Amino acid sequence: MDSSVLKLTGIKLSSSANAKVAESNYEKLGNKINLTSDDREYYIASFQDPTNPFGIERNRVFSQVSNNDGVKEWRGAHPSVIQNFVGKNVPAEIVTRKVPPYVIGERTLTTYTCVVLKSESIEAVFRANGHDLSQMDAPANIIEVDASTGEVLVTDVM
Repeated sequence: MDSSVLKLTGIKLSSSANAKVAESNYEKLGNKINLTSDDREYYIASFQDPTNPFGIERNRVFSQVSNNDGVKEWRGAHPSVIQNFVGKNVPAEIVTRKVPPYVIGERTLTTYTCVVLKSESIEAVFRANGHDLSQMDAPANIIEVDASTGEVLVTDVM
């Protein structure tokens, strides 16, 4: 992955009608930002292969985390910084892996594709998106994604 790059084609808010939106100072997001159910800020970044203008864009959600004191903060990917990189190539790769089964709407899926940035662990990125690669031998865990909100739900049926 050392030489892989993707073009950051844009940053945007969730298009879900159920997405919570608040006012912000992030110009590229129309001075708005999405909020998670626990009021952490998040946005969606879109990436594409810079050598193929007809290639599929892949989205990735970036959000604040809560520190040890419960304070919500950005640890990288701050929208005020990232908005300056729109239209530029960034060191990243589109990665697809087999994952434990998960459900979106009526479909059960067993592969997942996401954007992994340079210096990130593929396993950590997949885990943060609800797909624990270490659980490949544990078919009792079914991951369901709420199609209306995008929220990841894990059902343990052991």
